[in-house]
Amino acid sequence: MDEMLQGMMEDVEVESIDYQIIIDKETFYQTEATINMVMGMDIMDQSITIDQDTHMTLSEFNEIDPIEIPQEVLDNATEMSEDELMGGGF
Repeated sequence: MDEMLQGMMEDVEVESIDYQIIIDKETFYQTEATINMVMGMDIMDQSITIDQDTHMTLSEFNEIDPIEIPQEVLDNATEMSEDELMGGGF
């Protein structure tokens, strides 16, 4: 899978990328981002151009409740090797 993804990315050309990040001057948290990107790629002898506009709003910083892992899960957990983690050995 990694080789396939790497091969696809070799055929991608970013033609332009513009971004604007808005940071709250009191908290220094990033609260918004606007990203405009144009990229081209060749797939199966076809040229494709993608024009992508993204606007993100970020909020509710540090408002997540604690995550509690049940003791049964901790007792039955098994360690995964780095190969399994990186290679998607699920």
